[in-house]
Amino acid sequence: MRTLCDVCENAAAILFCAADEAALCRSCDDKVHMCNKLASRHVRVGLADPSDVPRCDICENAPGIYMDS
Repeated sequence: MRTLCDVCENAAAILFCAADEAALCRSCDDKVHMCNKLASRHVRVGLADPSDVPRCDICENAPGIYMDS
């Protein structure tokens, strides 16, 4: 299943930013995270590669899950 970008709501999301709790396409990621020094430090993970999925904040073992509301 494809997740749409939370910003433009048109393109497929390829990254997830935990700090912003947002799934982003490449174009919106560039706009959001290159606007200032603080935002550029946010850690983003790819949504396409399962090995890139961050670990659960609670158990720190299982893959974390992003739920699209």
